[in-house]
Order: sequence, then structure tokens, then C-alpha cells
Amino acid sequence: MVRHRRVVRRMRGRGIASFLGKVNAFLRKHKVISRVGSALGGVLPGKFGGIAKTIGSAAGSLGYGRRRRRCGRGLRLSGM
Repeated sequence: MVRHRRVVRRMRGRGIASFLGKVNAFLRKHKVISRVGSALGGVLPGKFGGIAKTIGSAAGSLGYGRRRRRCGRGLRLSGM
């Protein structure tokens, strides 16, 4: 009789929490949620379009949307 050795496989990486963190970072960096929400807002009929627009605008306020930089907010050193 031949005995087989039991192979214990280790999980590589950090698991599901690490994966979800990477997905979150990707969505924020590439602004997927706000783009899809605003695009579907004009295409979908009726209340679904309104829901999509609301999701897109909420995503923008939560950091998943476009970054708007305010110009002229730096130090004003002229005239000194």
C-alpha cells in the first residue's frame, strides 16, 4: 500500500479583503462609477435614468467621480 502525502496549499496574497481594496482603488482612480452613471442617465428611460444620474452625482461627491481643481487658490505674492 502506497501512502500519499497530503499537500496543503497556502493562499497567496491577502485574500478577499485585499482584492476588494484593489477594486475600490481602481474604481476611484478611473472614475468608473460616475462615468457609467452619467452616461446611462441620458440613455435609460424614465425613472431609471434619474436613478443613474443620482448614482453618478453621488459617486462624484464620494470621491469616485471627476476631480475639479480650483484655479487661483494659491499664494498671491504679487505686489509685495
